[in-house]
Amino acid sequence: MTTVRIEGNTYRCKNLIKSSGGKFDPASKTWVISSSAWDILSALDGGHATAGCRVAGVIGKRREADQSTEPAPVRAYRPVTNSPCRKCGTYCYGDCTA
Repeated sequence: MTTVRIEGNTYRCKNLIKSSGGKFDPASKTWVISSSAWDILSALDGGHATAGCRVAGVIGKRREADQSTEPAPVRAYRPVTNSPCRKCGTYCYGDCTA
């Protein structure tokens, strides 16, 4: 089983990670969760549920089918703002097309 380390701004989604079987590692200040569970969590709500979290590393072996020569894509960090978007007036992280 492959597990991943999650770092970044994880405070918002810590309950989501914990409910999916994730464990906090206080030494490295990261969350350890299975890669399949992280794939499901990172796809929730179009990625907004885990905005600010990023994969710090992979623990364990991957299957040969999962290995590729290309580096894994890094999700862009979307900062959480306390003010509405200037374009549309909602809390859309500023990526709207309004």
